[in-house]
This record gives sequence, C-alpha cells and structure tokens, in this order.
Amino acid sequence: MSMSSYERRSKKNPALPPDLRLGQLLIQFGIVTGEDISRGLRLSSGAGLPLGKALVLLDCISDLVLQDVVQAQSMLRDGLIDLDQANQAFEISSRMKISIEKAFIVLEIRLGGLDCTRLGNLLKASHKLKKDQLDLGLRIASNSGLPLGQVLVELNFIWQDTLDVTLRLQRELREGEPISNRALKKELRKADITLPQLPTIDTQKVLLGQLLVESGVVDSTALERALNAQQNNSLPLGQFLVETGVISDRILKLALNLQLLLFNKKTTRESACLTLKQALEQEVKHGDFNPSEDSFSFGDFLTASNYLNIQREQEVVSRLEQDAILRVRMQRMLQDKSAGNAQTLMKLVIKNKAVLRSLLIELMPEEREVLDCAYILYLMILQKKMTSCQAIVDFTIKRNRMVCAQRRPA
Repeated sequence: MSMSSYERRSKKNPALPPDLRLGQLLIQFGIVTGEDISRGLRLSSGAGLPLGKALVLLDCISDLVLQDVVQAQSMLRDGLIDLDQANQAFEISSRMKISIEKAFIVLEIRLGGLDCTRLGNLLKASHKLKKDQLDLGLRIASNSGLPLGQVLVELNFIWQDTLDVTLRLQRELREGEPISNRALKKELRKADITLPQLPTIDTQKVLLGQLLVESGVVDSTALERALNAQQNNSLPLGQFLVETGVISDRILKLALNLQLLLFNKKTTRESACLTLKQALEQEVKHGDFNPSEDSFSFGDFLTASNYLNIQREQEVVSRLEQDAILRVRMQRMLQDKSAGNAQTLMKLVIKNKAVLRSLLIELMPEEREVLDCAYILYLMILQKKMTSCQAIVDFTIKRNRMVCAQRRPA
C-alpha cells in the first residue's frame, strides 16, 4: 500500500493533527480557546451554521482571520506547508498586521500548487461548473462566509451527490493519488443520476419501501401507513413520505439514486442500506437545523449574512448617541429603560427583531427593501420553511441584485 501524503507529512512533523479540523487549528495557532470552540459548536448546532461562521458571529474571530485559517488548512492538507511554518505565518500575520498570504511571502513560501486541488477548479475541469457559475459561487461564499460547496448546492448549480464525489476525489488528490481529467469526469458522471433516468414508480414502489425499511430510515409501520394513505392520493410514495415529514428530500434523492444502482446491478443491497443509514446519521447530527428566536435572533441573521457588520453597527450606535429622542423611543419599544447608553441599548435592540427592523429602516430608509427581504427570510427560518444556510445564501443573492438595481443608471 502506498504511503499517503499525510503519512509522509506526519513523519516530518509528528505534531500535525490527523484530521486538521478548523477548531483544532484555531486553537493550535492561538487564535481562540477551547471554551470559544465549545461556544461555537453549540451555536453551530443550534443555528445550522458552519463552525467558522458561528465563531465570527460570537466575535471570537473576524471574517478575514477565518479566511486565512481556511487557506492555511488547505495548504496543510495539500502538504505545501507544515505546522511549524503555519504557526510562524500566523505569528508574523498577527505581529505585522498583514494577511496570511503576505506572511507566507515573508517566510519565502511559494503559494503555487494549491489551485489543482481547489473544489471549484476540480468541478470546472470536469465540466460540471461554468466559469460564471463558479465566480458567482465564490462571491456569495465570500460574502456569506459559507463553504463554497454548500453555496453551489444551494444555488442548484450542482447536485449534493456531485459535491460528495468531488470532495472524495479532492481528498484522494491530496493524499497523492493521481487522477486524470478523464477519470475525474467518469467518477462525476456516476453522481449525475437524475429523476428522468429512474425506473417508473409503479414498477419500483415496493423496492423503494423495502430499501427505506431495511436501512432503518423508515419503520415498517410508518411505511404501511404511507402505502394505505397513498391509495387516496396520486402522489408517488417517496414524495408522500417527504411531504408528510417522514423523510427529508435529500434522503429520498439518495434512496432513488441507490435504487437505480441496484436496478442496474452496480451495487449490493447491503451496501445501499449502509449508505442510507450513514446518510441518516449525518443528517441527524449535522442536518437541517431550524433555530429558535432565542438561540438565533434577527440580529444574528443580519450579522451572519455580513449585512450588520462592525462598521454598520458602530454607525447605528453613533446615531443613537447623537439622537436622544430616538434613544427614548427605542427604550419604549423595548419596554426597558435600564439601557442608559447607546452601546447597551444597541445590544438589547439586536435581540428584538421588530425593534431592530424598525430602527434600521428609520436610520437607512433607502435599505427598506433589503431589510424587508431579510426579515421575511428570517421568519421563514423560524417557520422551518428553510434552513439558516439557505436563507443566508438567498439573502446574499437578493441583496446584491437590489444594490446593483439601485446603482444602475436610469
């Protein structure tokens, strides 16, 4: 068995973390504490946000620091740097107040070799993504702070299956396994199983139910109830199970994909059931979280979307300091007169969706359409009509379109 790039790197640097997780690297570089990571993980689980975004929301790190650490993480995984060099780069970056890229230049470390394993470039090389789609995805990922792969799926540019296969191939490339463009395209074609290619529901209905039951996704009683209820409507079994909340849309798509592979004898029933079971476990652990208003406020949503950034928040606080009448009105709306200064008042306002929306619209009337859009998307999160990540991507796109429309000459 050939030695992986990680094993080769580990011999040179035994301190290299085996999984190179973001939280471990942030602690390793002295950027956050273990308690910060625990707080970030709690918010990440409660709000359905990536850990890095949760830490930004908690003011543990900035967006720029997050981008720097993610870049260093990618370079470590590709074997372009070792942990000592990464530590030196972050020490220089902190001391000289420069980006991590410039710190690598100070250390005379070449940044070449990274592009060949970047997710976007792999998808583009295999003709799964057009250049303009990648550019849009990168802009939204940068503005929203969400992972590029997740953004591309939310935009419906690629299937989740395509992302999963590409990420696996990316790991193989990083471990030193050579993959040609032809092999890459062949692997990704396997993920392109679309609904028109599937067997008809009439001939495969029972097999779908059996697959869901055998994998533990649906119990036999729930399946029997669904089959009985289905007789009174024209919905396919899978769609009925999704609409009644028995399974998620992603689990259905995966089950149908596996069903086709079984039909074409390209996988075994045991393997298909194991795949479905693992997907369900991942969904339960990291799936579609829908936070409550207490755990994820409207202010948190605006902050997570990079709309209510530090500069804009400071501008609002400054306006509150200058306008005593406005401060009194906000206190009345909050029914709390304990907030004596603008800074304390702002902290209370951020936690109240109605008051925050009212304040921002009053101070920035030209932003009303943007704020109304954000408010509607936030309510959809609370109503469990979309996840927080979907809402952030949607808001980022709509906000940019509105800004462009406002700037377009008449």
